[in-house]
Amino acid sequence: MPEIPTGAAMPQDHMKPAAQREAEEPTEVTVEWRGQSFTIPASLDDCDLDTLEAFENGKAVAAVRGILGDRAFSSFKRKNKPNVRDFNEFAKVVALAMGMDPGE
Repeated sequence: MPEIPTGAAMPQDHMKPAAQREAEEPTEVTVEWRGQSFTIPASLDDCDLDTLEAFENGKAVAAVRGILGDRAFSSFKRKNKPNVRDFNEFAKVVALAMGMDPGE
């Protein structure tokens, strides 16, 4: 019998109360970038309003800093010494991990 993937919807899932389904969803995910691991919110819904505002204003660096937090963002810059191309690639990894369209 085939193995059911972790997190796969089960037929009875639709019968769970919305609050229970939401509570079972992860609020954080981990992304890997060039040997570093970063724990980030699972979705933009889990970010603070400053981060949302940065996205709305097209401020990609401020948005990624908001997602990572100041300490992790500083570590990302210090260890990777990213140029703009590197940053854009990392931002895409972060966006995909959060379920967003990388073009957003």
